[in-house]
Amino acid sequence: VEMVDGGCGPIPVFAILAALKSDKVQVVCIELNPASALMAEKIIANLGLSSRIKVLCGDATTYKHPENIDLFISETMYSGLVEEPQAQIFENFRDQVSEDGIMIPEWVSVEAGLIKDDEVGRQLVTTAFHPRDKVRYAKFVTEPVEVARLVRGEVLNVIDVVLPVDGIE
Repeated sequence: VEMVDGGCGPIPVFAILAALKSDKVQVVCIELNPASALMAEKIIANLGLSSRIKVLCGDATTYKHPENIDLFISETMYSGLVEEPQAQIFENFRDQVSEDGIMIPEWVSVEAGLIKDDEVGRQLVTTAFHPRDKVRYAKFVTEPVEVARLVRGEVLNVIDVVLPVDGIE
């Protein structure tokens, strides 16, 4: 089973679980951050899995795997698809996974809504948007709505959103 983990981070949990589950699994982990890639290599070595899990320090948005992939996984959604390019990684790998292969996630939904700052003087900076952090300081003014869905086999176009602001301060 040929598996690729795009953006594995310092602890490649999915790769490790797959390798422990079956000795037929060969995994390539791709990690952009050199320090995270090095830590992932050390953890894999300490578990005795270096013969079946390889870590490459590289960009999962451009990586080309030498053969068809049976299982592709990428969990790079922490920052709301802003700082971690889940959509671009998904786009890069969709044609590299064999026809009967599996991609996890199978699809990604992008939702948009207006939020209001609840803390006096606090500025919402969209370029450093971390949803888990902002939840403490902001509340939704409009209900979030799905504005795009990234699905295997479909091309993701530019997401262009207009949210109604009638009746909002």
